[in-house]
Amino acid sequence: MGNRVNPEPEITYPRQWLFKIIGADRASLEDAVAKIIGTDGVTMSFSNISSQGAYIAFNVEAEVSSREYRDEIYQRLKSHPAVKAVL
Repeated sequence: MGNRVNPEPEITYPRQWLFKIIGADRASLEDAVAKIIGTDGVTMSFSNISSQGAYIAFNVEAEVSSREYRDEIYQRLKSHPAVKAVL
């Protein structure tokens, strides 16, 4: 059988992309999204809250024009202090 490498799926751009972000405060997460992606054509909707209520998760949907832009958004969200995780 050997080592098979699964090729990446072919994704056409531009397209809508869903990021899930997790943080402690809704307003801070909204501010991070506005600064990194903007507000035009971006939707942010509640996803979940942790059992202790310490963390809140949101789905953020935005149009991405390329894989590079998608990865840039991911990295910028990931490095923002209000964002604890990006999926």
